[in-house]
Amino acid sequence: MCPLGDNDFPPLSQGTVGQPTLSWPKIETSQNNWSFGFFDAIVNQAKAAGLVDSDNVANMVLVFGETPQWAASDTATCKNEGGEMECTSPPSNIQYWQDFVAQVIQHYNGVRMPHIKYYELWLEANGGWSGSQAELVQLAQAAYPIIHTDPYSMLMTPSVTGAITGSGAQNEVQWMGQYLAAGGAQYADGVDFHSFMDSKVTPHPMPETQYCTASTTCFGPVQTLAAEMRNTMNQYGMSSKPLLDTSGSWGAGGFGYSGTEETDTESAYVARWMLLHAGLAATLNLQLASWYAWGSPSNNTWGVLELTDGSKNPNTAGLAWNQVYNWTAGATMAQPCAALADNTTWTCSLTRSGGYSGLAVWSTSTSGGLTYTPATQYTQYRDLTGATQQITPGATVSIGIKPILLESVSSVSLRRRPRR
Repeated sequence: MCPLGDNDFPPLSQGTVGQPTLSWPKIETSQNNWSFGFFDAIVNQAKAAGLVDSDNVANMVLVFGETPQWAASDTATCKNEGGEMECTSPPSNIQYWQDFVAQVIQHYNGVRMPHIKYYELWLEANGGWSGSQAELVQLAQAAYPIIHTDPYSMLMTPSVTGAITGSGAQNEVQWMGQYLAAGGAQYADGVDFHSFMDSKVTPHPMPETQYCTASTTCFGPVQTLAAEMRNTMNQYGMSSKPLLDTSGSWGAGGFGYSGTEETDTESAYVARWMLLHAGLAATLNLQLASWYAWGSPSNNTWGVLELTDGSKNPNTAGLAWNQVYNWTAGATMAQPCAALADNTTWTCSLTRSGGYSGLAVWSTSTSGGLTYTPATQYTQYRDLTGATQQITPGATVSIGIKPILLESVSSVSLRRRPRR
């Protein structure tokens, strides 16, 4: 889950805190003047939420991005972001970058502050980096040994976003392959990508569907994007290394967000996005999927899961997040979610110790009135509100765009699990 700061940490079940951008200009406000307050607050909130383990390692992704104006090789790439001049060019001196990374590692050293598990080299570099890929590899080469002075930390590739077909920087899979081929695979402990769909269309595409703006430019689906990223990693000797989706959601105003939640579509999107990612963990070594974003609904429309009333409580889609987290946390999903022969009904199989089995089911059709006949082993189902209902053997259940979870053991309670 990605918080946006402002002392507004998500009160949701979660396993990882994702992508508060570790902006270089925010930390080194001028040369050798350091300020970690913004990021320390998020790390401390993560610790309070139980996301720091017994080795004092915060299960977080901190993302490097932007060069401060004083260090930039090309100040024409700089723009004012919230009162800070942030630039997309490489630094004019690699030593500036090395000093910055070293200061970060020394700060989050497990003594002064918790260790950080994941560092992302650069935010959405296929659009947020104006240097060459060779210059970006130089940053990775310089940062890699510094990050590894902390045995608890890993350096991931830059993240990428955009389409999965076509050519050029917009194709995130192709761009990542070029980066790894340029030497980036040598200096990365895993690969980061983002799973946003194109949000400028109506109706907004759902996460398991493909949307094409033209015959050569297609976005999604999530499961294809992740599989193509894994194939690209494998081509460059990274088959044993993890894949991370460090930011994804319905994007900017994807459902015409105006402060009032379209509860069915947004809840359905969140639930299906989570289930699809959980189903890829075993087969693709997808270690995390981070939703962007939790808060700031007064000025943010990117996947907001927070009410607009100032209470800092989850909206209906946020409550759906909690339900699906409880469905999947600690469960085994040996195979990805998949469509049945009708190409509209999707299922995801889950198992737990003690003989429990579950089956998440939904339909991509918006026509309504659809049913599914569960196997006789399933004795109840629960919905995205947490309500349960008994299943009569041989009877059908209604399904729609919001997943339900069929369960085999009615006596097993999916209690709210502690945050990891």
